[in-house]
Formats: sequence, structure tokens, C-alpha cells
Amino acid sequence: MSLADYDDLESCYDEKLFECKQFFTQKPIVGAVFRSKLEKLKVMKQAFLILGYAEEAQQPVELPEAFEPQAFIWNHVNGFDQFKATCKRKIHSLQSFDDFEHVIPFLLAQFYTYAQPFPDFDREIQPILGKEPDPMDFYHAVKGLVSLGIETWEGLRNLPVDLPDAFRSESKRLYLLAKKEEIWMTSLND
Repeated sequence: MSLADYDDLESCYDEKLFECKQFFTQKPIVGAVFRSKLEKLKVMKQAFLILGYAEEAQQPVELPEAFEPQAFIWNHVNGFDQFKATCKRKIHSLQSFDDFEHVIPFLLAQFYTYAQPFPDFDREIQPILGKEPDPMDFYHAVKGLVSLGIETWEGLRNLPVDLPDAFRSESKRLYLLAKKEEIWMTSLND
């Protein structure tokens, strides 16, 4: 779409802002993809400024409470899902491209915290990093761990049992995403 397809610059801005909200709330969290989108937003913002769009002064974005990792697997997974839902509501309330620059890095840092405890159980599994499992399958798999008597990360590492496929696959996906974030953060320090 071009600018000529809109009634005015403000309606174009609003539509692009809505598209960004949709992107960040509906796509699986992948650090490299989200950071790339943020860079594109900076370019888009500059384009709007050049075209004469003046953003209204906004109040600083109030970030949600940080995600706290949990020793109990169910609490960890459930707590992050609640945190993610809060972040999605926050993202839907954003009023400018600048707001994304505060919320998305925070979301990525919290996602990294969430993903870190997940171990790599199966070297054979090659999950698609940008594809989350069906949430119900994953919840069922986590509940399956609890029914096996595995409730904590420590217990998970110490018990060699046949884990549910949905858990092994998502654990591997999160493990790989955490490793990629670790490599990216290390590269910033070099």
C-alpha cells in the first residue's frame, strides 16, 4: 500500500501501528525476528517524521511486573503465560512506535529468563524455532510430567524417563532460542 491509499497521514500511521501490535502479539517470540522488526519500526518512524507526521507527546510506558522464574515447572510455564498475556494487553494499548522500543526488549529479556531452564533432552528433535506448539498439547505434556512425579527442574534433570513428545519438542525449541539469545548477548559485549 502507498500513502495515496489513505485519507491522511494519521490514518496511515494508525494502520501501521495496528499492524505492529498484531505482529508482536500474534507471532511466536523469537529474539532475532523481534529485534529486526524493531529496526524496521525505527525506519518507518523516520519516514513518518519526514512526511510531517508529529507524534503526540506520550506518557512513559509502564512496564508490567517482571516474570519470576519458578522451581516448579507448572508454575514456571503458567506464570510465563500469564506474564505474556499481560504484555499482549500492554502492546495493544501502545500509542506510538517509540513505545515498542520500551516494551519489546523487556518482553524479550523476560522470554529469555523463561526459556533458560528448559533442557535439551533430545538431540534428534529439530523443532522449528518460530513455531510454538499447540498450547493445549504443551499444557497436557506439562501436566503429564506432574503425573509422573516430576514437578521441579531439578527433578526433571535427575529422572531418566520417557517424556511426552510435546514437552521434549518445546523444551528443545526453548533451549535453542535461549542459546541463540545468549550468543547474541555475548556478541554485544565483544
